Amino acid sequence: MRLDKRNAVYGSALALVLGVISSLSCSSSPSAKVDAHQQVTTEVIKTKSADGDLPTSIKVKLTVSSPAQLKVKSGDALKSGAVLTDRADQRDALLNQRNILELSLEQLSRLKFGSEPENLPPIYFDEERARIKRAENLLATIGARIETQIKKLDAVRLLDLASSVISHEQSKLDALKLEAGNAAADIELGRGQLKAGAEKRAFVEFENRAKILREQSEARTKTTSAETDAAKIKLQIAEIDAELLTLAIVRAPFPAIVERVIWEGQSNNEISITLLLRLDNDSGSERAGK
Repeated sequence: MRLDKRNAVYGSALALVLGVISSLSCSSSPSAKVDAHQQVTTEVIKTKSADGDLPTSIKVKLTVSSPAQLKVKSGDALKSGAVLTDRADQRDALLNQRNILELSLEQLSRLKFGSEPENLPPIYFDEERARIKRAENLLATIGARIETQIKKLDAVRLLDLASSVISHEQSKLDALKLEAGNAAADIELGRGQLKAGAEKRAFVEFENRAKILREQSEARTKTTSAETDAAKIKLQIAEIDAELLTLAIVRAPFPAIVERVIWEGQSNNEISITLLLRLDNDSGSERAGK
């Protein structure tokens, strides 16, 4: 998943807050442990020595969206790492939304728009060309026979043969000329059919190219729309991830007793709570080993 500027901001915020949490856990004053980003304020209210080391009580300020998210009450004895607040209901709802968005993103990634262009099969007009060739060959043969018949008719006339003979030879010449005319007509007909077929083929190819271009344009539009939807989903996922960081579990830093739970007030859907914790400093060995 590509990271946009918003993700970069979230990443920077994460690194910053994790650094703050790390520095707090390494300091001499205890503070509530948070699994990730959370608005938690810790204040030392009583110390055991003048230099401020080893406080006996701390004040932890928390926020929740419902009373059920507070997991402790006055008088509870807490072990180190005990859960103070857990906004699991909100976190689960967001995780469910995130899963739905991830599924939608996966479905978008599988969408394929458009298909390979369907090219027309080649056509060569072999039959039409062969018909024209046969007619041309026939015309050439008839032309040669006509020349021979003309010479024969001239010879008959020179010999001053009977008119019936001359008429017969003239009829043969006329028949050959008629055959030549028919062959020439066949040639023109074949050429006309070849031209009409080529023009029809050109029109079909034009329509096919237009169809391919139209389908490619529609595919590009759908692809762009899908990419836009995917970018919106990624942004929603990033926003959910950022919100999830504010819904982390808050844990007790050290063994302590809950002296008091103070419900400070509500702002919008956020309830402010202050916990007064009396620390068990006798578990110094546990603290030192962390």
